[in-house]
Amino acid sequence: MSLAEGLPTNILIVDDRPEIRESLGSLVQSESPLFTVATAASGIEALEHLRIVSADVVLCDLKLKGGMDGIEVTRRIKNSYPSARVIVFTGKDVQEDTKSQVRQAGAFSYLSKPINFDELLHGIATINSIRTTEYLVRCFEALSRIAYSLQETFDLDALAHRIVNGACELGFQRARLYLFDEARRTLIGKAHQGELGLNFEGYEIPLDSSPIITHIFEHDRPTVWTGEDIRKEFGDQIGEPWLTDMDLHGIPWIDVALVVGNKRIGTLAVDHHGSPEGLYTREDLRITEIFAGLAAQSLNNGRLYQEQALANAFLGSILREAPDAVVSTDIHGVIKQASPSIEGVTGHPPERMVGRSAAEFYTDEKGSPEVGRIIARDLMEEVRTHGRITNRRVCLFGLDFLPRPISVSLSLLHDDQKHEIGTLGILKDLGPFEAQTRRYRDLLEGFGYGTILLDRRGIMEYCNGKAERLLHRPLDGALGKPFLAMISEPQRDEFERSFKTVLREGVEHGLDLDLLRPDGLPVPIKGFLTPFRSDGAVKGVAVALYGLAELASLDRSGRLMALGQMVATLPHEINNALNNLLPSSRDLATYLAKASAPSERVRFYLDVITRNAERIQKIVRQIREFARPREFQREQVGINDVIKEAADFLQATLRDIRLVLDLDLALPEVLGEPTRLQQVFVNLMTNAKEAMEGQDEPREIRIQSRLQGASSLVVTVTDSGSGIPQEAREFLFDPFFTLKTGSGTGLGLFIVKSIMDLHGGTIEVLDRPREEGTCFKLTFKLYSSV
Repeated sequence: MSLAEGLPTNILIVDDRPEIRESLGSLVQSESPLFTVATAASGIEALEHLRIVSADVVLCDLKLKGGMDGIEVTRRIKNSYPSARVIVFTGKDVQEDTKSQVRQAGAFSYLSKPINFDELLHGIATINSIRTTEYLVRCFEALSRIAYSLQETFDLDALAHRIVNGACELGFQRARLYLFDEARRTLIGKAHQGELGLNFEGYEIPLDSSPIITHIFEHDRPTVWTGEDIRKEFGDQIGEPWLTDMDLHGIPWIDVALVVGNKRIGTLAVDHHGSPEGLYTREDLRITEIFAGLAAQSLNNGRLYQEQALANAFLGSILREAPDAVVSTDIHGVIKQASPSIEGVTGHPPERMVGRSAAEFYTDEKGSPEVGRIIARDLMEEVRTHGRITNRRVCLFGLDFLPRPISVSLSLLHDDQKHEIGTLGILKDLGPFEAQTRRYRDLLEGFGYGTILLDRRGIMEYCNGKAERLLHRPLDGALGKPFLAMISEPQRDEFERSFKTVLREGVEHGLDLDLLRPDGLPVPIKGFLTPFRSDGAVKGVAVALYGLAELASLDRSGRLMALGQMVATLPHEINNALNNLLPSSRDLATYLAKASAPSERVRFYLDVITRNAERIQKIVRQIREFARPREFQREQVGINDVIKEAADFLQATLRDIRLVLDLDLALPEVLGEPTRLQQVFVNLMTNAKEAMEGQDEPREIRIQSRLQGASSLVVTVTDSGSGIPQEAREFLFDPFFTLKTGSGTGLGLFIVKSIMDLHGGTIEVLDRPREEGTCFKLTFKLYSSV
């Protein structure tokens, strides 16, 4: 490891005698390779030199020719270059008041002639000690700012860029942050600052093929690397490509592993690009080590937050979609989460159960309230002893305080350290079979993929509407017949093997299938076989069917979720900037008005800044309202106002499209939620815009609102795009169905229909020739008729 023994120091010698400049310069230069010496014959020459090249130490004679003595030179240097320290040489017979003037001029110290060289070196060493302290103070002040910045967000992308920016704020010219992919044992470039000459993000360095990176990862402390260090440590044959890609040949750099506990997060590399070897000091390593600790902890917190958010989203999805009631409690039995379906099992809405003890709901078949605590205690003891309870019959109080028979399955929840933190329970209604059957069938019909239920013989017992549409046939006539007959003959053996494996081992199995349409043409399908259980036993197999379009749309919907998370953070970040910009522009306008009458051009630019900043604020408010709508609360809404707000929201993106609003200004109000209704028109106008991309004139969106009878009003949204094929209209409002090639999530119209359903309205596509575009008709009930 190559470290500089001290700070690089620029020294300027100012003396009007050439022999003094030469001899003193040679002595100082020979003392340390870190000393760089320059000379000047007069005060004017010294000031001109400092204007071009900075100096850390100035050695100046008191008596100089040229009209400027050492006191005046010192005073001017300290006024213009306060970081430079001046040591003045004085004669032995100099008066005390002259020495006092030297000190008042700002000299660091003075030395009497003849110069004692040891005293001079001691003075330079003292200055460098002060410089080191000042450097550390600046670095620790910067570290405080950086630490605060890293605490402001858990977003990994934002953290990565704040880390590399922070490294450059500490004085490094370049910084590179790699994250460690533990499964692949590979470092992956995340963010960088400074010129690299390549696309760094996504750049990969496998540890197994890089002895240097492996060495870095095995040591927790920062290390300075040079070409000589690499040759000494690894031999002359090392030629790892990333050294060339990062332009590190002949350049010293600091590398440090980012570690939290025993966990490797990644590495941070910093350098002064183009600087000579021996540049880094022990203080540089100390600061880098502290900064790496901050970076590692913030990245680890970001990852934990991301994992927690994913876990919460996953659990939330389970809670929303599970046909049975799902309940989680803490270790004391207090209910923390409950799925919406809990109301169908217990009669209690989930919000009335969360925060209460599960013991309050347990009872016996007689409805005795005093046994609840005993039942809850016995269940907890049993689940702690055995780890889980499966299909235990108990009774719960319904909303009517009558006992309801249910089946409960419980399992313990643990944290990362294997500590018990609570339970997860699944409650099944043991009420009438017909009610359960209806509930399950309603759920299966709501799935966004085809679903077929087979008994243990492979006979079709049920199929949902999505499966019918995928296969272009009604399947009611196929119920009671073997599913095998619908599979292309070359694939039947493979399906039978998978079917038997699922029944025997109770595990999920996926395979590609070609299912036959009525006309004999094959339909490529991705099938997932899962065991279908009842009362703890496998009763058959559920087959989930995904067409190729559905699989592609599922991938795009994942990207939509990530985009939604990013958009949710944008208002906060933009507002932070605006909160500085707007007051600053207004203060500047006030200052200029008081200082002098600003010119017309200045007033114009200030007005542009203020107006556009206020416009951004308005857009941010709309984004926040659009991205985070309130809970559904109906109120009286003017549908024309909603349409205008949606048009304002999309104003920038519709700039090259003619938007015609043909609105009946006398329309009565409807009952609804403004934010969700705004989303309806934003989605429809966005779809219309995309339908006209790449086409010549006309490019027009026309929105018309009219009263329809005494109880409803109608809004039509018409575009001049390419139209919708007749065969696609049946699937137009299905989730993940899209006509866009290579883009689109297939969720826009599905969301629109969901919102219209929520408001008790309807949406349909009117018949039009394809060359005349598309027209959506939306019908709303009037407030007075609801």
